[in-house]
Amino acid sequence: MKKLIFSGTGYPVSIKTLEYLQDNTLNTVAAFTKSKVNYEVIWGMNLNLTKTRISDGAFVYNGEIIPFTGGVLGIDPTITINEWIDSDTFNTNPNSLTAVETLPAYSSKVGSIGTGGIHTFSVASLKRYKQQVVIDSGVVIRTEPDVWKGVFDGIIHCDHKPLTEDELANTMIIYTLTRHNQNTSYLNGASHNLLHRFSDHFLISVSMALSPGESPMVQWQIVRLK
Repeated sequence: MKKLIFSGTGYPVSIKTLEYLQDNTLNTVAAFTKSKVNYEVIWGMNLNLTKTRISDGAFVYNGEIIPFTGGVLGIDPTITINEWIDSDTFNTNPNSLTAVETLPAYSSKVGSIGTGGIHTFSVASLKRYKQQVVIDSGVVIRTEPDVWKGVFDGIIHCDHKPLTEDELANTMIIYTLTRHNQNTSYLNGASHNLLHRFSDHFLISVSMALSPGESPMVQWQIVRLK
């Protein structure tokens, strides 16, 4: 949680201030979408009785909440995500008032019916879940000698109770990568990816920098979608 502390008047607004405000919002969205899957509907996006129109709403894609503008559905309709980037003038040299440059400043993403955006998928791929039930959870800490060299670059193996074929097909894995002995979410500067799922375990590929005494830790849940 990040917040500004207004200790007095004349607050020193800067780029750091704006980053602080934006990071707080983005971190909240990221935490919420960790319990969601791609194309899961957040609100709206309802079909009319004849299934020829879809209403406004919002859905999840790649950890972001994408607002959606409804419209008319054709045959095999698709949703596309459009991104608009607006530019503005920046002072690139604080010692010169005339050192200005036009640079990207604002990004907006909106989903709509159609094709041609940065990502397109079928309307049939939208998912709606009323309930998510945790069927197993755990914590895995990698403490092998190689993690104490300032960087970890390897595979984290997470065992769980055996799942049936139906459970494997209708569950999702939610995990958070943290640093053991500090226990704060570690996303900046780290890369991680769910490699593969098996009936009794899953594998996560992780690359992250570590301070002395730290080791990578994964807190995970297996959630059944209903």
